[in-house]
Amino acid sequence: MRGRNGIIFEMFKHKNTAVVFVNLVKATLIESNSFNDFLKKLISNGEKEIIIDLRACKTVDSTFIGAIVRNYKQVKCNGGNIILIYRKDNLSSLF
Repeated sequence: MRGRNGIIFEMFKHKNTAVVFVNLVKATLIESNSFNDFLKKLISNGEKEIIIDLRACKTVDSTFIGAIVRNYKQVKCNGGNIILIYRKDNLSSLF
């Protein structure tokens, strides 16, 4: 299911930080490859500080989390960081 305006992943810059909104109710295997590519492109363009906002997601499966972890490792090697934002009431649905 697509998010607002049909855009699944949106990125906005706030100072030196890329803020990525994941506009999906279910972040699953189906979207994990495109999200991985989305993050890889940000990193290859020099982004080191990334915030990933998962508050729209009611479910995040292990493959989607895997895409985040793979890119986190690359960002850390580049001296940066990835921070996740999620809804506290959905914590059990994230893993």
